[in-house]
Amino acid sequence: MRRDIEAARVGHLRRRQVLGAAAATCMSPVAVRAQPKVLRIVAPFPPGGSTDILARTLADKLAPALGQTVAVENKVGANGAIGTESVVKAVPDGQTLLVTTNAGITINPLLYKKMVNPMEGLAPLVQLVELELVLAVRADSPVRSIKDFAGKVTVVFFGYTQCPDVCPTTLQELVEVKQMLGAQGDKLQGVFVSLDPERDTPEVLKAYVGNFDPSMVALTGTPEQVAAVAKDFKVFFRKVEGKVPGAYTLDHTAGLYMYDPQGRLRAYHRYGAGAQPLVADAQVLLAEK
Repeated sequence: MRRDIEAARVGHLRRRQVLGAAAATCMSPVAVRAQPKVLRIVAPFPPGGSTDILARTLADKLAPALGQTVAVENKVGANGAIGTESVVKAVPDGQTLLVTTNAGITINPLLYKKMVNPMEGLAPLVQLVELELVLAVRADSPVRSIKDFAGKVTVVFFGYTQCPDVCPTTLQELVEVKQMLGAQGDKLQGVFVSLDPERDTPEVLKAYVGNFDPSMVALTGTPEQVAAVAKDFKVFFRKVEGKVPGAYTLDHTAGLYMYDPQGRLRAYHRYGAGAQPLVADAQVLLAEK
């Protein structure tokens, strides 16, 4: 085996909703009541989502407790970076709060190089809740988790359908691996996870992977879910804007995660190693009792 990985967090992932204040200020009921201003809570994601609902629930509780008006403002875009940065740059008077996910203050600075580092301009106040996150598949798919591939070697790869080279090359390698396994080829299951939920709809993904292998499974989710899963798998990705407005590519980690028939993560293969090492590892895993 190339490398056994001791543990893998597969299945439900946890996302933390956190509350922060502009600069290093801490609110107190006395200080807030002394100022006849509107307390703003910025939710950097669209109305109706979990972050927005949490912000509005918090506002309903804070308003009577503090005796002042509390308003929720949705400032969306760039995976929460726009709203977050607006709070970082706000006047540090204790009247502007941010409700966001842990990814909004940890992952975004890695994706958006020009973004102000939230941890240098925000004072975290409290973790509000902990939510469950899952990747969704089509309703007509019998697959619900890695365990549904019991008895097969499962290979997971992250990419996007408009990838010019790495992704199609890797998916073609998986096709070759199945062919090289011969009679055991149906014991290899490919899973393609899209890092581009904006363009890779379930219909687009189904057609894309179907061009390589109709039995391959393609997964997607919301931008927040995809970012959380990518972080869990230590997959880095960022958007690279093109010359034409609206056009972009993605820089992303290229590697394959191999699970044994019992659903345990056992090996990681770097991009460019070819099909033969994958075949060798798959044969070892299939031979294990």
